[in-house]
Amino acid sequence: MVTNNIMMKLKDRKDAETVKAALEGMMGKIDSLVEAKVYLNEVPRDVTYDLLYVSRFPDKDGQQEYIKHPVHLATGAEIGKYVENMIMVGYEE
Repeated sequence: MVTNNIMMKLKDRKDAETVKAALEGMMGKIDSLVEAKVYLNEVPRDVTYDLLYVSRFPDKDGQQEYIKHPVHLATGAEIGKYVENMIMVGYEE
């Protein structure tokens, strides 16, 4: 199993629910995406990010399929207008 953890800092925290819905909306549209969860930060401070997106794939090939998939690319373009910065940690279990 391959897991990606992406933390996003939004330009405006009020857009967190919109971004969450877009990310979770990819479930069922990309075969290799076996899990997509979004957690909203409940302790807003200057040093925190606004949300955590956890996505899981069966293997590295599935992860690569997801990265290139048109739904993922369209979602990235859609939420890009809300995102100020993001960082990621990906790992295989």
